[in-house]
Amino acid sequence: MNAQSNGTPASLPDYVPVIVIGAGPTGMTAATMLAQQGISCLMLDRHETVYPLPRAVHADDEIYRILTRVGVGDEFAAHRRPGLGLRLLDTDMRVLAELKRSPQPSANGYPQMNMFDQPELEAMMRVNLKRYPDVALRGDVEVTGVTQDRPDRVRVSFLDRVRGGQHSVEAR
Repeated sequence: MNAQSNGTPASLPDYVPVIVIGAGPTGMTAATMLAQQGISCLMLDRHETVYPLPRAVHADDEIYRILTRVGVGDEFAAHRRPGLGLRLLDTDMRVLAELKRSPQPSANGYPQMNMFDQPELEAMMRVNLKRYPDVALRGDVEVTGVTQDRPDRVRVSFLDRVRGGQHSVEAR
């Protein structure tokens, strides 16, 4: 993909193999795994930079394994906090549900409960994503439409608030 130093495409291609909408942990994981297999993609996100408020705060052992697979496991390890469980209480402090987790690695090889700050995780994933030139991240855009006129194609339209104008890219 034709990318500038910040990972933003200088010009949009007419089509890409994959378009990922959303540059949160799930979108960045998908884009990274695609790039690791040599598949180019365009990632679109409504925010220009990492959104500053956390929406997720916990990763289990399977997610930790996936984070390691995409290349951020060591950095995640330095920022995560282990957890031994969770207790949900009602307004009268009665236990609604309780989960207990072992601090020992599971069969996946990672601790079962890992607390984290989502903006920190997203920042490390964005840095990691720069290793893959076939992924172009375009932020500060608003996706305005997703259409599928043929079974093998999808067209994504979006408004680019940085460069201006409505754009459309096809994935096939």
